Amino acid sequence: MHKNSLTRASQIQHPHKAAITKPLITENYAKRRKGWCDDHKTWKSDDLKYVIWSDELSFTMFSISGQVYIWGMPKEAYNSAFLVPTLKYGDRSVTIWGAISWYSAGPIITLNGRITTSDDMDILGKPVHPMAQMLLCNNDAIFQEDNLLTHTARSVQSWSEEHKYALQQFTWPTQSPDLNIIKPLWSVLESWVRS
Repeated sequence: MHKNSLTRASQIQHPHKAAITKPLITENYAKRRKGWCDDHKTWKSDDLKYVIWSDELSFTMFSISGQVYIWGMPKEAYNSAFLVPTLKYGDRSVTIWGAISWYSAGPIITLNGRITTSDDMDILGKPVHPMAQMLLCNNDAIFQEDNLLTHTARSVQSWSEEHKYALQQFTWPTQSPDLNIIKPLWSVLESWVRS
């Protein structure tokens, strides 16, 4: 086979490869992220001991959305291994909320559907506040959460302001999942749940 033919053959795209995702970083997001990094560049590991990192992850019954491609013969189209299950009235989901600190993993809370402002306030009041008092009894705890709409709601901000003596908020740059140490743990949890 001619060398050019091999090169062209190796460039043929296959439908079984999914694109890798990345957060959208606008110029404004990039400036805020750089500002956050500049503000914390002198932090040492001892400073991180005071942070309680949090995040949430949604699981759907069927995690597939959009067109799915399979490799197989036409006669295998209805083989159960190649069928994608669907639900008539949307997909049921469960949201898992979790926290971690230098000292220990925090509680894992399961919510039906997506997290709401009310859920967020319950989480702040019940598991987060006691966790901060237990681990960091000198009111030095710094609580990190991303910029999900429920976290930035007025009622949640009011709660945080009212309790700032016991739980400082860690200002967080938008679209910065890679800075949160809890993110890698979700892949472990997700593979366990999926199995």
